[in-house]
Amino acid sequence: SCGASLNYPKESIQVNTKKSPNMSLTQRSILAIVAYSFLFTSGAFYIGRFLITTFSLDPTNEMVYLFLNASTNFILYLSLFGVSLLLLHYELRLDFAKLRGVTQKTILNRSLETLGYLYIAAILGNLILMVLGKDGTSGNQIAIERMLYSPYAVVIIITVVLFGPFVEEVIFRLAGFAVFPKKIPVMAVIFITSLLFGYIHVSQSQDYIMIIPYFVQGLAIGHMYAKYKNFYVVFIGHALYNLISVILTYIMI
Repeated sequence: SCGASLNYPKESIQVNTKKSPNMSLTQRSILAIVAYSFLFTSGAFYIGRFLITTFSLDPTNEMVYLFLNASTNFILYLSLFGVSLLLLHYELRLDFAKLRGVTQKTILNRSLETLGYLYIAAILGNLILMVLGKDGTSGNQIAIERMLYSPYAVVIIITVVLFGPFVEEVIFRLAGFAVFPKKIPVMAVIFITSLLFGYIHVSQSQDYIMIIPYFVQGLAIGHMYAKYKNFYVVFIGHALYNLISVILTYIMI
C-alpha cells in the first residue's frame, strides 16, 4: 500500500553543481506547473483552432476530428516536454547522474516495481468502480483508443508512450513534490499530487467518477517516487505501463 516504508536509498554519487540554476527548484517547479496548466487548459484550444484555420479543416468530419485530436495532443505534449527540459533540466541531469551509482539491474527492478504497483492500482481502482456500478473505461481512454485505430496511430503512440509519461512525471512528481514545504508530510504530498493527476485525466470528459482509478494509480507512482527519489524510475515504469496498454489494445481488437 501507499503507507509502506518510505526509506530513501542514498547512492553515493558525485555531481557537478557549479552550473546550478539562478532560480530555486521551488520557483522553477511553480513555473512548470503554471505552464502545464495554461497549455493543458487553453493551449489545446488554440492549437486546434490554428490547425483548422491554417488547413481549412472541417472538424465535424470523423477523420479530421481524429487528426485534430492526435495532432493537438502531440504538439501540446511536445511543447510541454520542451518546457520541462527548459525549467527542470538541472534536476533531470542530477537524477540521471544518480543512476550511475546503481546497476542496470537495479534500475530495471525499480522500474518494474513501479509497473507492478501501477497494475495493482489499476485493478484496485476498477474494483472500486465495479462496486459503485460504473464501467471501468474512461472518456480519456476511449478517445485514445479511437486514435489508436486511426491512420494517426503512430503520432498518438509516441505521445502516450514517450511524451505523456515524461511530462506527467515531471509535473506531478518532480515539480509536484518540490513545491511543497519539507514540513508537509510526504503522504499528504502524495495524496494531493495524485488527486491532481487523477483530475487532469478526466477534466476533458468531465466524467469525474473516473478520477478514482487515476487517483489510485497516482498514489502508486507517488509512493515509488517518494521511495526512490528518482524521476527516471517512475518515468520508465509509467512509460512501460502505457506501452503495454497500447499493445493490449491492438491484441484485443
